[in-house]
Amino acid sequence: MRRTALLTASLIACSQAIVLSLPAPALPNEDREPPTNLVGSWWVEGTDAEHAPFSAVMEFRSDGGRLTYTRQVTSRGGKPHDGALERGDARVRGGFLYAQESRGELNLIESLAGPGAQSAPRRAVYRVGQAGPHVLEGRFDGSTLRAGTEHLRRRDADNDVRLLIDGPEAFPAIYQALRGARRQICLQTFSWFDDAAGREMADILIAKRREGVEVRCLVEAFPQKGGIGWKTGKHLRDNGVEVIIHHTMTEGVKNSIKSLGRGLWGAVSGLFTRKPPAPPREQRGILNHDHRKLIVVDGLVAFTGGMNIGDKYLSGKTWHDLHCRVEGSAVGPLEAMFFERWGAAGGRGAALPLEGPRPAAGRMPVEVLENLPGIRLDVTTRYLREIDAAKSEILIENAYMLYDPVVHGLQRRARDGVRVVAILPSNDLNDEALARDAFLWVQNDVLRSGIELYKYRDRMSHGKVAVFDRKLATIGTTNLDAMAMKWNAEVNLFVPDRGFSSTMIRRVFDADIPNSDRVVEEKLGWWRKIVSGTMHMIRGVL
Repeated sequence: MRRTALLTASLIACSQAIVLSLPAPALPNEDREPPTNLVGSWWVEGTDAEHAPFSAVMEFRSDGGRLTYTRQVTSRGGKPHDGALERGDARVRGGFLYAQESRGELNLIESLAGPGAQSAPRRAVYRVGQAGPHVLEGRFDGSTLRAGTEHLRRRDADNDVRLLIDGPEAFPAIYQALRGARRQICLQTFSWFDDAAGREMADILIAKRREGVEVRCLVEAFPQKGGIGWKTGKHLRDNGVEVIIHHTMTEGVKNSIKSLGRGLWGAVSGLFTRKPPAPPREQRGILNHDHRKLIVVDGLVAFTGGMNIGDKYLSGKTWHDLHCRVEGSAVGPLEAMFFERWGAAGGRGAALPLEGPRPAAGRMPVEVLENLPGIRLDVTTRYLREIDAAKSEILIENAYMLYDPVVHGLQRRARDGVRVVAILPSNDLNDEALARDAFLWVQNDVLRSGIELYKYRDRMSHGKVAVFDRKLATIGTTNLDAMAMKWNAEVNLFVPDRGFSSTMIRRVFDADIPNSDRVVEEKLGWWRKIVSGTMHMIRGVL
């Protein structure tokens, strides 16, 4: 046994020496220039070799035949450093990267330089991610040979994001973009009401289809209750619009039973055999819904936020909601997300290539993140990281706040001296009475932690926005409850731009706090304690 071990160790040592002595493999480009598709700014998120989460920004620049980069840490964890990307030298020197591109993969060997950097090279392999070519998903080996993971997402600062307050501001902008469509319209929504606003939207789409524009509509089945699935949906289909109603109750029950069976079989078989972990599988059970609201026009303009399609959203008289209009490179990942969901629901077709270079719409960097249960919960992870990293102020306006990690994170930061402001719907106007009652159980604890809690009294407040330290804002479809944070497909934009953050503070928080009531501690009667305590126990499915 000892002789075999010595022989094995010798063979490993020899093989490593041979590998280190080999010249670098040739790269596809004969001029041996570094790959220019990395030039620009990338978001980096992942876990290090110790499995601690981190996020950072990597800036790649062209510099005399090589790519130089800097890596700036944006949340706790990670190690800032700088370096360069070169071709042709596998013996990595301090601060240099070697890259090989082949079959959609980017292979890096990196030796980190800078404060606290690793002394030994690390090898990383990045592949194009499921969300499209704007995402690189990678694994790396650190100096301790323990693997970590990273996601790189393009962070081009060429976007313009316009905040749209309430239906009278949002819907005219949406209608204008739809009527100007020339080639393709992609529309996804959670609720589509069979009322005047729902029919007006349908008529616009039908008119564009008659002009030869490709029109696709993806609608969640769960909330329709006699709406688009019966009347408006038939009207759209009869006039050539492609409509898919997905996540039906029957499908959800069937998938939940299958998932339960797979889990039981895996647990039993695991007692007798050692199998590698199964690849990630999307969850499409009875609790899983697609809560996204997304419109993409010609691959150039997109809209997302809290607004569904219906009279109460259009009029803005009974519902207060927040949406946004996006132009720039961030439209690409939004369009890719639509077609990924469209394909998963059985639809055919793909995004049309742009007719020319994408015009620069502004100077905002925008990160597009999604929750896709079973695959990734990037919105949830980012929210928790930003809460944890905030140094001075957190401003939140959301329809529901029941996700324990968010509530506990906000309480912890408030106790640390960070100003935390939260605006929720008023008790009388909240459209989800069960969620309202569940929050009442912890409301006094929230107040005692130092959080400034307000309840919007004017209308039902349905927006989903936040601003961290007045320099990063987020807007999207994600509520701060367990359904959105764990079970639903969601999308949020994170915009690290002080100008956009300032606009959101001025137009949302400065405007809505005067129309809200400051909440103070109150004693709950015995009946309200029973109701709120019961609802709080089932908060995970509210």
